[in-house]
Amino acid sequence: VPWIKPSQRRFTERDLPEGNEKRALYELGREMLESCGYSEIGMDHFALGTDSLSTAVQFGSLHRNFMGYTARQVNPVLALGVSAIGDAWTAFAKNKKLLETYVARVEEGIIPVMRGHVLDTEDQVLRRHVLNVMTKMQTSWASDDLNVPFLADLHERLGELERDQLIELSPTQLNVKPYARAFLRNVAMAFDARLSRKQPGTQLFSQTI
Repeated sequence: VPWIKPSQRRFTERDLPEGNEKRALYELGREMLESCGYSEIGMDHFALGTDSLSTAVQFGSLHRNFMGYTARQVNPVLALGVSAIGDAWTAFAKNKKLLETYVARVEEGIIPVMRGHVLDTEDQVLRRHVLNVMTKMQTSWASDDLNVPFLADLHERLGELERDQLIELSPTQLNVKPYARAFLRNVAMAFDARLSRKQPGTQLFSQTI
């Protein structure tokens, strides 16, 4: 997180690959992993066929939390240690990031939370869709979901991905094509209301490639 800790940034933007070069590096890494028996199970994650994560993909139980993909969903996720993020499913809480402060709070019997966020109804609906996309490569919505205004122009936000044949869209369902797994992050971003309001006009491709 060099934007928070500048000392972590010992390079400039000119040192980083761009666009097509980044894509080529990713494809090279994927090919190397697949040649060793790994399969792409989700967003930037790979696992052997014998791994519990691969089994979870087959049975539809794959889940994702702050630490990455897991073989099943567990609630709540308790955060232990500095900067750890807890998840009560309807709320997030981040611990103090300085060790001395964290230890002092624990010794005083105080939960060492620095900040948090309580999910509103829109957050919870959109979170479900994001998780479905990231773990099942599909999601569907019922009439109740349509009460979330942000979903009203979902088809418009996903139009470019649909025209490029990376996804299939119907009035009530979205499916990511098997060969488009590398673009899961782009698809999920279309459900991110907070990002959209913070950065209006966000291009789903340019943000992740």
